[in-house]
Amino acid sequence: LAANKSYLLNTAGLGAMACFLPWALGAFPGWRPLPLGFGILSLNTPLCTLLSGDPELEQAVRALPGQIRRFCLPYGLFLVLVQTGLSGIYLASWQILLGGVRGGDVVLAVLFALHSAALSVALEWRWPLRGWKTESDLWHHPRKYLVPLWMLGLAALLS
Repeated sequence: LAANKSYLLNTAGLGAMACFLPWALGAFPGWRPLPLGFGILSLNTPLCTLLSGDPELEQAVRALPGQIRRFCLPYGLFLVLVQTGLSGIYLASWQILLGGVRGGDVVLAVLFALHSAALSVALEWRWPLRGWKTESDLWHHPRKYLVPLWMLGLAALLS
């Protein structure tokens, strides 16, 4: 996060969004849109293109013995921690603004973080983005949005 300011800025922006999502989503009485916030917060796409964004890092990581254990698991854990932190901000804000956060909502937040991280690491490991010329090309590649789109669809079903 500290090495690339855009990663930090995107994560901070999502943290700020997590504070305001309950206000926006709470405007829909009659249904419980809380899971949609978890789907929206999975849009931390710069963090999910770690290998794609640094071809030299990808080459070095792929040369390591035991790559899954030494890279993919810590990377996935890092994504889970970031996602869980953002979801925690969201849940705290929901509780402050609207109330009614239950224990099951906390479990759901963790499950969303685990699912999102696992899919992001799998995509990044199996199908890294290559052939991009500028960072903007990388950040606007459609593959980056597969996990958030899946998570939003799942959230919509749960809502």
